[in-house]
Amino acid sequence: MVDTRQAPTEMYHMKPLHQVDQVELPTTMYHMKSLHNNDGPECSDPDMKTLVEKDRKIANDLVALTSEVKELSRRLGHKFGETPQGFVKQASATTTGTAAPISLPDGITDLVISTSIAQPAFSAVLIGEIIKSNGVHVATVTQKHSSLVGEVPENYLAVTGGLGGRIQHSIDKLVFTFQWKGDALCPSLMDSPREQTRIVGDANIARYLCRILLPHLYNEDDVENVLDIDKWIETSVQLSNGSSKEKDAAVKAMNSHLGKCEYFCNESVTVADVTLLAALLANAGHVKSLPKNVKKWFATMASCFGTTLSRFNVPASWTAQ
Repeated sequence: MVDTRQAPTEMYHMKPLHQVDQVELPTTMYHMKSLHNNDGPECSDPDMKTLVEKDRKIANDLVALTSEVKELSRRLGHKFGETPQGFVKQASATTTGTAAPISLPDGITDLVISTSIAQPAFSAVLIGEIIKSNGVHVATVTQKHSSLVGEVPENYLAVTGGLGGRIQHSIDKLVFTFQWKGDALCPSLMDSPREQTRIVGDANIARYLCRILLPHLYNEDDVENVLDIDKWIETSVQLSNGSSKEKDAAVKAMNSHLGKCEYFCNESVTVADVTLLAALLANAGHVKSLPKNVKKWFATMASCFGTTLSRFNVPASWTAQ
């Protein structure tokens, strides 16, 4: 007997909607037309091409300007991008009297310091005394500018050389010229008149002078030491420029620290001691008396800066037993 049953057929039959052998998947989320030609780096967009050309021209102009500055520096006797000759760092020292001899350029180096009655530059005076103790012949010259209204206090004039000061014939190394002015940007130091380099603020002047003349007072090779010094330099700025309460807080912080240490940093005199002493002198009218530990430190400073402090005529309470 033969089976005549047919094989089952599909219930529904549909023609395929598309016939694709391979589907191309996208390789980027967003597709953008290329701004550049396929056969070179140049930009096909006109605006972009103009920008690239301008950038190239600026780069060429900068190269040409650098060459002109180098040539101008050569003609003026400067070395482009190098430390001025003669300002050589000395070896570190533990006290102000044991630094290596200070090296200065040939002839007279004249550092012009603009100072005012409200903001005097006493740190420079103290640094000048340290330099003298290292065997360098230093002249201190004082001038009164026409912008100053009123008289300069006698003790201020005394420590900056007095108005009668003149450069002697034997001076051939370093001159500090103090100009008393009625200028809001005082104190400031003009190191190179040709380059118009101006350093503003007593603390900044002290840092700069120590970098070029007395690097052992501000040893930048020791990062931790520099951070510690800078902290106390900021305290000197607070003492010079702060409100009455801020000045008192600065003196209180000094007294607290000096209860454990003889100096402020590094167990020796540094630029921190210089700026703090200068700030005290500038605020002698506010600081009527010194706390116990500050008074002891001040006695130590008197042995280091005897010439300046004897001329300044400090308040009697600062030295009273």
